[in-house]
Amino acid sequence: MILRASLVRSTCGAILCGGKQQRSAFRVAITSALTSSRLPTFSTLALRPDNETLFSYTSGRWVCNHEQQMKLRYSPFDVDALESIACRAAGAQRCLSWEKIGEGAFNKAFLLKFDSGAAVTIRIPCPIVANVEQTIASEVATMSYIRERWAEEVMHITPLPPKVIAWDKTSRNPAGTPYIITEFVPGVQLFSRWPFIQGDDAGIAIAGMIEMETCLLSEPFSQYGSLYFAEDLPEELRNRPLYAPDSALRDALSTKYKIGPTVDREWWRGGYGRVAANRGPWPDLPSMIRSAAEFQLRAIDEVVDFSAPFIESKPSDEPLLRRMLRICIEIAPLIVPRNRALVMPVLGHPNLTLTDLIVQPEGPATCLAAIDWQCATVSPYCQQ
Repeated sequence: MILRASLVRSTCGAILCGGKQQRSAFRVAITSALTSSRLPTFSTLALRPDNETLFSYTSGRWVCNHEQQMKLRYSPFDVDALESIACRAAGAQRCLSWEKIGEGAFNKAFLLKFDSGAAVTIRIPCPIVANVEQTIASEVATMSYIRERWAEEVMHITPLPPKVIAWDKTSRNPAGTPYIITEFVPGVQLFSRWPFIQGDDAGIAIAGMIEMETCLLSEPFSQYGSLYFAEDLPEELRNRPLYAPDSALRDALSTKYKIGPTVDREWWRGGYGRVAANRGPWPDLPSMIRSAAEFQLRAIDEVVDFSAPFIESKPSDEPLLRRMLRICIEIAPLIVPRNRALVMPVLGHPNLTLTDLIVQPEGPATCLAAIDWQCATVSPYCQQ
């Protein structure tokens, strides 16, 4: 049991106007709470929002299907248990405060501060995230890979992902939710500074973005798909090379990381996750194109409802869509660019925006970190 400061204050105010019997009952309640066996070992009286604020989407409303959209983003979890996990990960004894620092269509992010002076960010996926176990596993592996590969080699302006200090891809843990805990990067989103900076201050932010993308797009992998830790993949995929045959990159990374099925949302969104398909990894671009077209044909058979109000195609379009997809399968080898540099498998940030770059709060907008690597893929250079 965690006693909230607001609860204590309101209860104290009530008993000050009461009699001896009320004050005695209050002392018993406080003693019982503080000695309860359910009190987390690593957390006491942290200041945090109420559970509904933590669990619910609180950043706006939807014009259509508001209740359904809210339900897809309602993320309950055991707050005390997750707080204890974070305390252990941060090497602290007590959490001082929680703050919701961000939420988007797919995740919520919280800032936790501790008695040791440490701070971490916890990210919780919303129920709308399909295939959550592979998605979390791939995101953590991608962030860790980028840090290991470039932390000692890139320029000081190059933003790297924050360091992951604890994670779980399943809900089979005391917190009852998948989570990623990273070191907190003190700074602000570039979005908050962009309207107010110009010249060299803006230029250094752009240089950071270019430097990061240049690093990522310059090193080819062996297949198309997404990055994982080797132990999270079947043995057959663990035995495949990580890099292209002519790569001279380090063997240590080749052993630790491998390419597995794509976590691109286009293969998993809505009912698509229920459609059986070859989601990679793919050895070449024609194979990926054929798999995508075959996947869409199965989706039409199994999950696409042309009468739904938000489907742009009409039922009368179905025959033409099927014909076009079959043609795509047949001509896949013919529509691949001949320039090998355009189709080499490379890693890229899945959706780099001004909200995904953390910069210094004042002065030159030096990029300190790049966040939100969920659903990152190793895709053809021409598509990144």
